[in-house]
Amino acid sequence: MRDGISWRNRAVPGPALSNAPLPQNAAFSGAVPASEAAPRRDQTWALREGMACAIAEAKYAKRRQTSVMQILLVADLHYALPQFDWLTSVAADFDAVVLAGDLLESASHVPIDAQILVINAYLEKLSARSRLFVCSGNHDLTATCDGSGERVADWLSKRRDGEFACDGDSRMLGTMLVSVLPWWDGPATRDGVTDQLSRDTEYPKQSWLWAYHAPPADCPVSWAGSRHYGDTALPDWIKAFRPDYVLCGHVHQAPFVRDGSWVHKLGGAWVFNAGQQPGATPAHVILDLDQATALWFSIYGNEIVTLDGDSAAPAPLDTLPDWFRAAGPVVA
Repeated sequence: MRDGISWRNRAVPGPALSNAPLPQNAAFSGAVPASEAAPRRDQTWALREGMACAIAEAKYAKRRQTSVMQILLVADLHYALPQFDWLTSVAADFDAVVLAGDLLESASHVPIDAQILVINAYLEKLSARSRLFVCSGNHDLTATCDGSGERVADWLSKRRDGEFACDGDSRMLGTMLVSVLPWWDGPATRDGVTDQLSRDTEYPKQSWLWAYHAPPADCPVSWAGSRHYGDTALPDWIKAFRPDYVLCGHVHQAPFVRDGSWVHKLGGAWVFNAGQQPGATPAHVILDLDQATALWFSIYGNEIVTLDGDSAAPAPLDTLPDWFRAAGPVVA
């Protein structure tokens, strides 16, 4: 385990409930009306007794431990370079970093080829600091397959078997198998995901984690305030192959709207979607598998869930875990 953990959470006024982009496998049309995207917490949620859940300009340092496994999940950075800078600055503090899709921004004024050059440079920096797992999202599709006509993130899949794991790769992280699953754009690419899972289910492993951009359909982690925008194939894959953890993104609003969440348990699998927020620090989830907990940090506040029970209901993070110590001011 690497020494020390330190990062910043800068509180900024109110989250932007941005729209999830139009996917091919779960049609998302139009913006979520403001009346339907009301936050699931009231304005006083972050100011709880004893400690504010919204942490501003706070640094944390993790005490040295042995036999730990801590994984950082972020997704939907959409070419937000300050958030990539933040990620680069903290990556070495984790055993692994999962980037769960939508690294690029198809609506940006920056040409896609230029975005790819910049993001590839960030991926190289990140892979030098931690074990890195990167799956494609719908914004990352830049090429068309011959024959099927389905779109793929060829710029990412070209880096398979390289310094970091990406679409189609499966690698061991200790005794855990991590399968990095690409975004599917139609029957051919969807069958490719099924083939990868069928292969990976035979690998010896004590636990199994999937990195996959879209959350499962009809779950709180895919709820955008008025309807679900999840992947319709994923629930069947979870039922058939029985992973332990599924790390997702795609539906930006899910953690911030009523009846949505950043965590859900489906068929024995823990499913996480950190959501998307503005500012230099992305919303993020930390899996602490040694302590059997998951923690969510965002501008709306921070929450924790225990992974050794059946309930996926998170609780406010009113007290920092034992392996944290505050090294900076906390908003009271």
